[in-house]
Amino acid sequence: MLRKTKRLPVIVMLALITVFLGSLSGCGDSADPLGIGIIQFHDASTGVIITSITVQPGGTVTLVVRVRTLRSDGTTWVPVIGEKVTFTLLTPGNGGGLTVVNDRTAGNGQAMAVFTAGNNSTADSVRATTGSGATASIAITKTGGLIGARISTLVPAPTSVAANQTSVVTATVTDGATPANPILGEPVTFTIPTNQSGACFTDAASACVASITVNTDAGGRAVALYRGGTSDPGSSVSDTVRAALANGSSNAVAITRNATVYSITVGALPTTVDGVGGGSSVVTATVTATAGTTTSSVSGATVVFTTAGGGVSPGSATTDGSGKAVTTFSASPGTAGATAAPSRRASRSTALHTGTPW
Repeated sequence: MLRKTKRLPVIVMLALITVFLGSLSGCGDSADPLGIGIIQFHDASTGVIITSITVQPGGTVTLVVRVRTLRSDGTTWVPVIGEKVTFTLLTPGNGGGLTVVNDRTAGNGQAMAVFTAGNNSTADSVRATTGSGATASIAITKTGGLIGARISTLVPAPTSVAANQTSVVTATVTDGATPANPILGEPVTFTIPTNQSGACFTDAASACVASITVNTDAGGRAVALYRGGTSDPGSSVSDTVRAALANGSSNAVAITRNATVYSITVGALPTTVDGVGGGSSVVTATVTATAGTTTSSVSGATVVFTTAGGGVSPGSATTDGSGKAVTTFSASPGTAGATAAPSRRASRSTALHTGTPW
């Protein structure tokens, strides 16, 4: 009992020390327990701290980071050994890739990854993160000519469409020669990375698909059929269509999905009916939709007819292929008129005059 009693303060003291150290390392890990280490990108040859680097399209470059922390004197930087480093490509859509060489810092505090650039001139960015949460980013720009096959042009026709209308998007693939030669049989993948309208591509089975791959013909052309979506129909929105090759070459173009404005016109035949004997008139509502400069008839819309007097039958009708919906108005003494409205769209009225026939 006496020996156990003497050890108790020591055990309590060790527990207090453990709790104290644990509170200090809340933001750290085993390699950087206090979480005060920093991470920076360095030039692989000179060791100079860098925030940007250049590479040729399709080329590779070694990315080096160094993790350091301050000694207890507060002035001397020393490498952090065994620190976990995660490399993240922030621009995966540009055709580039990362291969990690070592994700734990070596004796000099360094970790490395090899970046392979896409075969295009689009800038990239890579972020490195330590186990304790410190981060550093590097901007990667591309200089020089493309290598091998490349998408030389990407053209939509037309450049703006209405909802459910289509645009023919043509990508032309050529080699690096001067003058350039078309490449036959090159697979081109079309996607819509920015899709505000809910657009898609139409495949060979007329299905709506998010992406499609088409091989080039003898002229180096690959064609995709873009179909404007129906999201937010009252607004004009822009979608981005991207075409890419397996080697990273890519090109992108914007297509505008125009806003759709619905309208309705109403006519009656005859416009004057017998308000005493109970005459009738055929009322026709015509529904149209305007997107950009194109106006078309709307089929399948439900039109609701109401009257200020008398009656209509049927009370609602569906527009036909010409955008027309028809009802019959029956007069009662003092009838003022009839109104037609396609649901959620617009309304118009036509006056039907009642009187004594000649």
